[in-house]
Amino acid sequence: MASPWGYNSREYRMGPFMKGEATQGDYQSMERHEVFTMGLQAIEEASKSKYSKSFVDLANNEKDAILTSLEKGEIAVVTGVTGKTFVNLLRNLTMEGAYSDPLYGGNKNMMGWKMRKYPGNQMSYANIMDKDQFVVMEPRSLHDHFATH
Repeated sequence: MASPWGYNSREYRMGPFMKGEATQGDYQSMERHEVFTMGLQAIEEASKSKYSKSFVDLANNEKDAILTSLEKGEIAVVTGVTGKTFVNLLRNLTMEGAYSDPLYGGNKNMMGWKMRKYPGNQMSYANIMDKDQFVVMEPRSLHDHFATH
């Protein structure tokens, strides 16, 4: 979130910021890192308000209740931004971290790929193209193709 992406540095950032249609998705005047930070704060505040405990101290069913309310948009992150916006951002970041090429810093030891039996970046599939059955391959990262000296 501390990267230029977290600060929306390559996006058009001038107003006016108007509420779009439901099919248009979110367009926030806030930067991603702000939505993320405020989303975490909203989770903590909702936990303390509803259960008088910090989110990390809640029972699993209580955590689920908070996260479900957040996902439904019942918890406001900040004026004009619901928890649903935060949950969508969190979900996307989680997916990117779990399934991106490890070269970019996520998907440690290619565990996300191994879990999904995704082969990653193979140089060729010519040796298995004629197979009738699914072939499980050891995943390869882009980094595996770099020459090391």
